[in-house]
Amino acid sequence: MKVMHESVGATMVDYCLTGGQYDFFVISDADSFEQIATLADLAERVGNRLRLLMAT
Repeated sequence: MKVMHESVGATMVDYCLTGGQYDFFVISDADSFEQIATLADLAERVGNRLRLLMAT
């Protein structure tokens, strides 16, 4: 995950493994929505289903 974030110029701040509806979540820092959208696209390409939540 860290390498994937760095490949688009974003930073992986933290992650947490969870139980229930979501198996884990990642806190990311990026300069643009496009960087986050690229991360989401990369994650989906390796078979992960995800929900993109953003805070400004």
